Amino acid sequence: MKYPMTQAECDHANALREYEAAHKVWLNTTVWSNREAKAKLDDCRERLLEAIKAAHPNWSVITC
Repeated sequence: MKYPMTQAECDHANALREYEAAHKVWLNTTVWSNREAKAKLDDCRERLLEAIKAAHPNWSVITC
């Protein structure tokens, strides 16, 4: 990775860390109490995709 990083690249890295933390919580919740964790995960996913587009506009991102 090149240094110094741009602000968009830092935002991308921070969004990725936040998404990974939300994913860990989502995986460790039960099926019955999963609604709040899933909402947080979806919110983090959207912010991550926005950060990727801002930092790397020529990347193609495939989501499932």
